[in-house]
Amino acid sequence: MVALQPKTEMLFSGTDAPVAFLELKSIGLPGKKTKALSQVLCTLVEEHLKISKERIYVKFIDVNRGMWGWKGDTF
Repeated sequence: MVALQPKTEMLFSGTDAPVAFLELKSIGLPGKKTKALSQVLCTLVEEHLKISKERIYVKFIDVNRGMWGWKGDTF
């Protein structure tokens, strides 16, 4: 799922130049894969939204199966 919130006021390093904050939540997200995921995500954002990688933060969250619901149940 992707949700974009355009025109969200954000400051980063004292400037309001274009910035992105990404949040990736996954069940069983291995920490050893976050570096590669960060590189891919930042490249996509830079190419498609024209936001410099230096102005992109990525937050990774490993979610417990019981804390993620779907179809009236949990994983």
